[in-house]
Amino acid sequence: MTVDSLTVATHFRGYRYTDGGRGDFRNEAWADRISFRRPFDASKLTPSDDARIVEPPPIEN
Repeated sequence: MTVDSLTVATHFRGYRYTDGGRGDFRNEAWADRISFRRPFDASKLTPSDDARIVEPPPIEN
């Protein structure tokens, strides 16, 4: 779903983080109506010059 030019998830599956990777399934959530009180400012997502980006662990099939 896209709201004010920001695409957000409508389904989330949460897992425990174990030994540096995805552990057991923990919870699940859905959203069918999403809104923001203020207009979304996409510039807030621009990393600063000294930002560090940490990649998530690989998804195990």
